[in-house]
Amino acid sequence: MDLKDVRHEHFAKLVGETFRAVVGEQDVVELELTEAEKVSGERPDNAHSIVFKGPLDEFLEQRTYDVEHDALGCLSIFLVPIAQKKDGFLYQAVFTRFDEEED
Repeated sequence: MDLKDVRHEHFAKLVGETFRAVVGEQDVVELELTEAEKVSGERPDNAHSIVFKGPLDEFLEQRTYDVEHDALGCLSIFLVPIAQKKDGFLYQAVFTRFDEEED
């Protein structure tokens, strides 16, 4: 699936499932999707946020990762570390998509 076609609904039904982030040529880190929320406020109606939980023994720096899931395929997602919990690190991605106005 192309990232521009991904909507909140795609992620919302996958909360609790495992995704794989490619961090090196042969290194993959498993991430659990823990949240998929719509973003309110000044953002467009289709803005949404997702949060992954990763392991404590492998910290992912803020950058774009190829993130794989069987249902969605491979998506290049910009992940931002947002917290460290006793059982892992949390990473967030925020998606905003401005639909082109029809003439």
